[in-house]
Amino acid sequence: MLRRITRGLAPLGLALAITTVVAACDSTTGVDASYSVYSRDSATVYAINGSPDNAPNALSLFGGVVGSSLVPASGSFNFDLAFDVDDQGRPVLLPARTVASNFASPHSVGLQVVSQSYDELTRAPDKGYRMDSTLVVSIGQVIAIQSFYGTACTSFYQTPVIYGKLVVTDVDPSARTLTLKYTADPNCGYRSLTSGVPKD
Repeated sequence: MLRRITRGLAPLGLALAITTVVAACDSTTGVDASYSVYSRDSATVYAINGSPDNAPNALSLFGGVVGSSLVPASGSFNFDLAFDVDDQGRPVLLPARTVASNFASPHSVGLQVVSQSYDELTRAPDKGYRMDSTLVVSIGQVIAIQSFYGTACTSFYQTPVIYGKLVVTDVDPSARTLTLKYTADPNCGYRSLTSGVPKD
C-alpha cells in the first residue's frame, strides 16, 4: 500500500525516514552483463504530492530496460525513488520504503551524495549508502543510487543490486516539477555508469 507524503518535508530526519543497515554487496558477478547502461540528459518528473493522477513522479532504474524508467509511484512498488518538493522549494528524494505504509515492504534503496561531478562519476560506489531514508538535495548535487531490486536478478549467481546516478538540474515549486539527469546500469551486480554493455 502506498501513502502520499504530507507537506512540510524540510526536516531531513522525518519519522517516515526508515534507516536500516544493509551490508554492501560484492560488485563481482558470475553472469555476463546483458544490457547497455542508459542515460537521460533531461527528464521532467512531478512531485508525489500535488501531481496529476498517473503522472510520472518516480524513477525505476530497471524500468528503462522493460519499458519506461519514469513511472507513477504505485502500490506495486515497481520504482526505486519517488520525488517531492518541500515547503522551501527544495527537491526531495524518497526511496520506495519511505512512501510505503506499514502493510507493505518494498525493496531497499540507498542514496549517497558524492563529491565527483556527474560526468566524473563513472563507477558507482560499492559502500557508503544511506539506506531507505529521505534525502533533501540541492540543485546540481550528484547522487549515487543502490537498489536491491531482487526481482530483476533471476540468476542464483547474480548480486541482487543495481546502481545508478542522478542530479536534479531544476525545480519548479509552483508547477510541482523537477528536471533530472540520470544514468542507470540495469545489470545486476555491475557498477559501471559509462555507456555500453559493462565488462565488470
